[in-house]
Amino acid sequence: MVILLKRRMFAIALGIMPLLAEANQLRVMALDEKVAKSDIVVIGTVVGIDPNVDSREYIPKYAVVNVLQSLKGLPGKAINVQYRGPIAEEDPVCCVVGKNYLFFLKKIGETSYVSTNHRLGVYNLTDMK
Repeated sequence: MVILLKRRMFAIALGIMPLLAEANQLRVMALDEKVAKSDIVVIGTVVGIDPNVDSREYIPKYAVVNVLQSLKGLPGKAINVQYRGPIAEEDPVCCVVGKNYLFFLKKIGETSYVSTNHRLGVYNLTDMK
């Protein structure tokens, strides 16, 4: 009886494992959905990185971005873009000072934004070939 119960528990655990393994995967948004869910879509240059040296993972980190061209919305000439947050899988692959990026962003403060589709909402234009 105990062996049968252990086998059933093992089978249940194996059935749940694929669900747990996919928990941190990001859903890929289509381009039209990214644009629709974004407050702004801009091309900009990273001109600075948040000097906050706090190493705690849950403290957001920001980059200062000079907006070169706005494709949607009316951002200021410079905006703050969160590039590090409490969930590593959601961090965009960004931000190197001097590089240009295409940003799909949602507003989270007066002049602060976060990627609309996490790491899939910011594209490095400088290194494209």
